[in-house]
Formats: sequence, C-alpha cells, structure tokens
Amino acid sequence: MEQSANDMEHEIYACTSEIKKATAGAEKAVKTVSHKVAKLKKIRSFRDLLLLATPVIVLIDIILRAIALTVHIG
Repeated sequence: MEQSANDMEHEIYACTSEIKKATAGAEKAVKTVSHKVAKLKKIRSFRDLLLLATPVIVLIDIILRAIALTVHIG
C-alpha cells in the first residue's frame, strides 16, 4: 500500500513538473507573439511596411542574383 502511494506521489510530481514546463513555454510564446503584434500595430504607412520588408526584399534579391549568375556561368 505504501509503495502504491509512493508511486502515485511520484506520478503526480512528474505530471506537475511537465505542466510547469508547458506553462513556462506557453508564457514565453505569448510574450513573443504579443511583441510581434505590437510591432505590427506600429505600421501606419507604406513607408513603415517597406522598412519592415526591406531585409526580406534584399535577401530575395541576393538569391535571384546568385541564381542568375549560376545560370549565366553554366
């Protein structure tokens, strides 16, 4: 009987630990999403949108130039 109670206590402790970990992860995700939403709320003009999209546009440009160079050389 005591062994069974100890096993149940261990299972409850393990479950509680997993719930705490999941809660911490969820709280971190909520903070991240809230920060990104707040950043998106700051977009009030086309200029703001361009400022946020510029890194992606530059990356696409570099990839397209690399593809064009490899096609031209090949």
